[in-house]
Amino acid sequence: MIHYIFLIDTSYSMNSYINKVIFRLNNYIQKIRGEVRGEVRGEVVISILQFNDVMRFVVKDAHIHNLPVITREMFVVEGTTALYDAMGELLSFFYDPIMYDLTIISDGDDNASVTYNKQHIDELYKQLTEYGNWKITHYNTELPSIQPAEYVKIDMDNLDNLFTGLNL
Repeated sequence: MIHYIFLIDTSYSMNSYINKVIFRLNNYIQKIRGEVRGEVRGEVVISILQFNDVMRFVVKDAHIHNLPVITREMFVVEGTTALYDAMGELLSFFYDPIMYDLTIISDGDDNASVTYNKQHIDELYKQLTEYGNWKITHYNTELPSIQPAEYVKIDMDNLDNLFTGLNL
């Protein structure tokens, strides 16, 4: 089984980009469906979370073939970027010994976390990737701040490269 998790920044600064992110996300989900169809790869599950000052599930543990089209109405854009808090909370939800593929999309670094800090998240990332059942990719406009995640620098005004570097 593989569980694809998408953690999407919905802080106020993402307001003008969220429609592009949703469009690219729907395209990527279609690509996953196409890869799964006809293959005996096991179960594929999707979870989508949004974060700003708080983290919320948009979709939780949906089978790839039962997942609805993702729409703008599913997201609430407001607040600031509590990236470290979102990461810390997210990692407390997903701990089964299965394969996780986490993709984070943000237009900047953390500016609002109160519970988790960079050092704590770096250690969690290291533990997860060393354990071997997590693949983490972070799309961001800024230089990498969390290690050892794979970073893909993006231009928020041109999201054509969003999800293009991900292998299924």
